[in-house]
Amino acid sequence: MWEIVAITVLLAFAFTFTNGFQDASSIAATFIASRSATPKAGILLVTSMSFLGAILGGSAVAFTLTGLVLLPSGDKTLTVLMISLLTASSWNLVTWRFLLYGTGCISWGVRNINKDKDAVEEEIRHAREAYNKMEELYISGMADLFRTNDAMHALRTREIYHHLRDAGRAMRDTLDVLHNAVIDLA
Repeated sequence: MWEIVAITVLLAFAFTFTNGFQDASSIAATFIASRSATPKAGILLVTSMSFLGAILGGSAVAFTLTGLVLLPSGDKTLTVLMISLLTASSWNLVTWRFLLYGTGCISWGVRNINKDKDAVEEEIRHAREAYNKMEELYISGMADLFRTNDAMHALRTREIYHHLRDAGRAMRDTLDVLHNAVIDLA
């Protein structure tokens, strides 16, 4: 029993880290890409607001959910929680893997845009390949949903695939901006 508790707590920390890492980077990228803030100011603002949000209102959602969902306590509930956290953390890592490669290409391209435009275009091509893999995953996942008879499972899974697609399309839009910048500087 205590082993399951320890694993569940570790998985909760892992999920919190991977989820927060992705959310914070997306929010900071929006600030910086729109030129609303410098990179340093954008990261500082996102970091401080995330910290304040956790301190001031972080438990509000948890308390709301505990009032809506009544689960019996026991080994089975803990096991379900552990499997849910494992699944959510795994999903974060899968999407992170695709997005990390693409954003790494974008970052390298931005740093080197004035040095080697051909190499930047090559990085853009590599990042587009990562985007295409994400799009293929989305399409095959959605196709699988049409084969299921469980409507609730299909709705939940559809939502996950839509988040993956949206993240990939945001990366694609950023690649388009970088590509246009390379063309403008040529």
